[in-house]
Amino acid sequence: MNRNLTWAYEPGHSISLQADGILLANYVFAPTDAAKPYVHPIHTMSGVPMTAYQPSDHVWHRGLWFAWKYINGVNYWEEAVRPEEAGRLFSDGRTSSVGTESLSFQNDSAVVIHAISYTAPDGTEMLQEDRRVVIHPPGDNGNFRMDFAHLFTAGKIEVTLDVTTVTPETPWGGYAGLGIRTARSLQRFRTLSSEGLEGDTANGSRSRWADLSGVADGGVGRSAGVAIFAHPQNPRFPSPTYVYNRAEAFGYLNLNPIRDEPMVLSAHEQLRLAYRVLIHDGGADPRLFDAEHAAFGSEDPFNDFAKHRKI
Repeated sequence: MNRNLTWAYEPGHSISLQADGILLANYVFAPTDAAKPYVHPIHTMSGVPMTAYQPSDHVWHRGLWFAWKYINGVNYWEEAVRPEEAGRLFSDGRTSSVGTESLSFQNDSAVVIHAISYTAPDGTEMLQEDRRVVIHPPGDNGNFRMDFAHLFTAGKIEVTLDVTTVTPETPWGGYAGLGIRTARSLQRFRTLSSEGLEGDTANGSRSRWADLSGVADGGVGRSAGVAIFAHPQNPRFPSPTYVYNRAEAFGYLNLNPIRDEPMVLSAHEQLRLAYRVLIHDGGADPRLFDAEHAAFGSEDPFNDFAKHRKI
């Protein structure tokens, strides 16, 4: 189905896609208003808002974003107001876009490649990241995809990636990596994993994909959701799944390889992670998601890094 596609590119800052007048996704790869890159807003093709931005309960949640929790014990996730930084929000460890991005178009899809530096409070660079983000136009069914490929390289010392351990005292622990905080207007959540697990039973399971859907405003029975797919080449695949879906609070979905145990990278060692995010109207469709995962798994998410890199 042909759609009226409009791309808006602000060099050194962001790129967004509209289709048939609906703002589907806005990727801010070098933010001036936030401490980390993020995708917000996100809407489905029917116009359902999918993301929350800096909600009052967790002001460091920004739509769809990637963040480590602990790198060598330093917190890179939660943020606080820093008076020395003109009152802006920052984590103890800094996640900073660096260099010049590369933008290209492939079959109506936008490909952005850029660099990110993870820096300790003393200024030591702990990790470098080359990130490739592909925003695809919607298909015939109205669903659209975003692909994320993350190439991390440790600095001059050993790096330990870790999370808040899941215990009876901290049952909410285990989050890190690529995740989405859904809009407050989504309610009556349904979680479904690739293994057929639903609700709280999906949290902590290992999944090829997981979906978080909810009832949306705008009409009787209107619903929408987001599915995240882990690439089969990711370490610890199938991925440990993190789900939080309390209607009285919020919805959050994350596939996280370090949910259950830390990951150690020796000096200069590389780590590759790749994910697909599918935004859809309607509820979960396991057959569609299985086919989507098979298609994503047949691709090499890192095949054109060297060709487009300008960092």
